[in-house]
Amino acid sequence: MVELQTDEEKAEAIKKWWKENGLAVVSGVAIGLAIIFGWRAWMSYQDQLGQQASLAFEELMVTVNQVSLMAPAPADADPASSDSESASDELSALLTVASEQQARLNEDFGSTAYAYFGQLALAKAHSDQGQLEAAAEALRGALDQAPTALLKTLAGLRLARVLIAAQDYAAAGAVIDQHEQDNSFAADFAALRGDIAVAEDRIEDARAAYRQALEGDVAAAGLIELKLQDLPTSTGS
Repeated sequence: MVELQTDEEKAEAIKKWWKENGLAVVSGVAIGLAIIFGWRAWMSYQDQLGQQASLAFEELMVTVNQVSLMAPAPADADPASSDSESASDELSALLTVASEQQARLNEDFGSTAYAYFGQLALAKAHSDQGQLEAAAEALRGALDQAPTALLKTLAGLRLARVLIAAQDYAAAGAVIDQHEQDNSFAADFAALRGDIAVAEDRIEDARAAYRQALEGDVAAAGLIELKLQDLPTSTGS
């Protein structure tokens, strides 16, 4: 490259370069600025969305916690009594509010993890009150909204437990079949298979499932051990 000897030559070279490349430079700068400011606007929007979703989730949790403080009605309670009727009305109203709050989470923030965790919380509220069908519905919603494979498996595990409690063993088994390949919860799914086998009077299958669960990192290992010990002795032993 020839060195520029004078200021005039340098100025002329700059003018020539700008004439040939100026439009591209301006366009590049404009695009760069648009990307920067667009990204900042997007991040600001995401921050606002996250804050709004967090507030909506907190409102749901307040309602769910109120539900959890209400003990389920005793089996022998007289539904016609004024106290029972009042408590039932209050519980029904709270669960309706919780369902509406979750519906708003789904509609406005369905793409966030808050919608998923809201479904789990709503499912627990229904389950604690013995409303297993409603709990299962919420957990199916959580399956659809799970942001990661691991959280999807967790929702499947909880759904299987609710279905077993509802004595819908075929549906519970289908859920286990779908999700047990995730090694993170393999032992817990094995324990649930044991529970299904016990309910269906398949004692040896239950024994094998509980042992498989204990070989893994199962939650409540002590309880599983007790279930295993309580199984009838095999006639072949």
